[in-house]
Amino acid sequence: MNYVNKCAIKLLFSVVVFFTSLFLFQAHLIAAANRQFEPIVVTGDSLTNLLTSNTANLVVYSYNAGSDTWTVTASQVDEKGDDNKYLFSGLNNVLSPKDELVFLDQQRGDRAPANKWISDVSSRAYSRYEIKVTDPYYGNNGYFYVYRTDDPGGHPATADMITANSSADDITSSFYTLGFESNKGLMSNVIIPTTGGGTNVDFLERMKLRLNGTIDLSVVGGIGSMDVKINEQDHLKKDGAPEFVDGKVRVLRNWKAKFEYKISLGLTTVTYPIPFTLIFKFYPNSSTMVMPKTIVLPNGFTASLFRLSFDLNTNANLMKLFASTEGFAAAWPNGAIIDAKNDAGVPRLFLPRYGWNWWMQTGSQGTLLTEMLISNVGNNQYLYYIDAASGTNDGTPDTGDGKSWGDTGVKYMNNISPGDTLNFGLKFYFAGANLPVDSAEVFRQYSMLPLVITSDAQSYDVTAPAIVSDLRISNVNNNSVTLAWTTPGDDGVGGGNAKYYIFRFSTQEPNADINTWWRNAVNVESLPVPGTPGATQTITISGLNPNETYYFRMRTGDEVPNWAGLSNVATTVTTPVELAGFTAKQQEKYITLLWRTVSETNNLGFDVERRTDLENEWSKLAFIKGAGTTTVGKSYTFRDDIQSGGVVKYRLRQLDTDGTATLSPEIAITVAAPEKFVLHQNYPNPFNPDTWIEFEIPENNGENTELSVYDLLGRKVRSLVSGMVKPGYYKVEWNGLDDNGREVASGAYFYMLVSGENKAICKMLKMK
Repeated sequence: MNYVNKCAIKLLFSVVVFFTSLFLFQAHLIAAANRQFEPIVVTGDSLTNLLTSNTANLVVYSYNAGSDTWTVTASQVDEKGDDNKYLFSGLNNVLSPKDELVFLDQQRGDRAPANKWISDVSSRAYSRYEIKVTDPYYGNNGYFYVYRTDDPGGHPATADMITANSSADDITSSFYTLGFESNKGLMSNVIIPTTGGGTNVDFLERMKLRLNGTIDLSVVGGIGSMDVKINEQDHLKKDGAPEFVDGKVRVLRNWKAKFEYKISLGLTTVTYPIPFTLIFKFYPNSSTMVMPKTIVLPNGFTASLFRLSFDLNTNANLMKLFASTEGFAAAWPNGAIIDAKNDAGVPRLFLPRYGWNWWMQTGSQGTLLTEMLISNVGNNQYLYYIDAASGTNDGTPDTGDGKSWGDTGVKYMNNISPGDTLNFGLKFYFAGANLPVDSAEVFRQYSMLPLVITSDAQSYDVTAPAIVSDLRISNVNNNSVTLAWTTPGDDGVGGGNAKYYIFRFSTQEPNADINTWWRNAVNVESLPVPGTPGATQTITISGLNPNETYYFRMRTGDEVPNWAGLSNVATTVTTPVELAGFTAKQQEKYITLLWRTVSETNNLGFDVERRTDLENEWSKLAFIKGAGTTTVGKSYTFRDDIQSGGVVKYRLRQLDTDGTATLSPEIAITVAAPEKFVLHQNYPNPFNPDTWIEFEIPENNGENTELSVYDLLGRKVRSLVSGMVKPGYYKVEWNGLDDNGREVASGAYFYMLVSGENKAICKMLKMK
């Protein structure tokens, strides 16, 4: 007998656990499918560097990159005990691993630079946490920053967004008021005020729970079986006053209640009280997912019906019901009108398993939107709906006013057997008038794609980049010098990219008074940005005097900025040079280089060198003979075939007759991509033993590219290009060998170029 009662009560207790969160949205916000009002919950174990902090010293900010300003975000810390249950008394005001820091996504901001901190200097002594919020539905990110401060009073107060009235047992925000039955604790009032988009009337009668089943009495020493019927009216009682945590962004309600079920066995009647405690979470205008709860039906108990529904009251007259259930739109294309009149011919509407379903009661009074994750148990599960002047349609007694004003929920039927596991969850939204149906479907998608929250500890940067120790001269002429160095990292030799450079030079040699030398040296403008640590960077300083000795030094800084010490000294003497101009110009498939000299002395000629952004080394293209010694200016030109798109760099290596070499400044040209997809005829054709194939890939192609040679039977002979290629002009040689390195026979062949949806084929002939 004791076992019988515990079976039934345990199941009901577990079911009620689903009713854990109530949420409110302004109607226009939901209609716009705006997700920004969901809560963000970060546990203490995600803020490990802030553990043991006084919770009053934790503040949350968001950053606006456009205005370069910080804004305090409304937040609260809810404490938990070692058993992972919320604490309503005995708080220690110290952040622990299980505690929850709560704030709202509506105040999300931009990502702040690494050393952009709030003005509170005391916060820089501690780690801050960057909280990244990723929305997989809209594909965007937002950021919050959690700081620890020694001056909690120095941060502007934020508004209290939600309030709990413990004596009246109600919850109020600017957008709703919820009330609860005084003797049971079930939600029994929903009022959407005009500020929330409603008409300020209560349209909910009560939440209803039904459980019908059969208990095998032999399990408890009896004979036969006994029907069990439990409902919220006859068996549920509140056990003491609720406890509250009334924060700025959410209210926790500790609902203590018990089920009492009486069963007769022989001459004995026993009452079994089963106490329990449920935690409800209320937000001002946001929602959060209720994680699925697990119920395993006890041995000897078979449920024939389980129902969870919400019955409205007379104020709900002419509201409408909508649902995502298959068949609903066919039965009620414009929604089912709620008027407590019998809806004849109401079809049985099955709820799909393993997914989120929703139903919505909406009208000028406001909106109650419910989402439920259905469990795969029993023979059937239906959308429960009855709109009638009296009674129910599942054999259970009606409660409350005796009428069913659009009573809607979920109903499981038949053979929910011992050992079956129920896994499902609930979400409730309370919104303004006449919520559009498509908005409800968007929120179902939100449930399928919840926000992703990550945290990253950051420290205020007090470490300067490494000192540059290899500043060197890479090229020199009569009025300019090119210097090179190895790029240092942000923090010492690592830590990402640094932020700033300072270059200065002088004709005075540095002495012991280095600060005076640095202060009086000439500052160089138009500096490069520090690149990847370990890479080689260069700068060309122009406007120098010929035949002069110059001394160069530099410093590196980070975002703070923290400045590194002075680099080593690089020195050189400017020397006469004949080069007066060096330019590059694209002309269709070619780049034409032009340069000229004012005069030449013992000039053997110029090596023309090239390097693309995909190459680490310079390659020699040609040698152009110089004029020897002349006082007359000379002009030179060279035409280079374009090999690919992107940035191409050129330089000249001027060679004297005595072997001395001088490098010119580098010039760069960004090669424009072709306008269309083209495969050219090979040349020479016919050929022996090799030939060249040119093709053009346009901008935004972004697809895998294949260039292959085939014989007349369509068999692949040679793969010449395979993989992703950048937009540009390409020239590929085929040496007449197949993929195995064997020479192919004379005859006709085809070559085909495929890139994305583009394809081109040409014919060629090999002759011996």
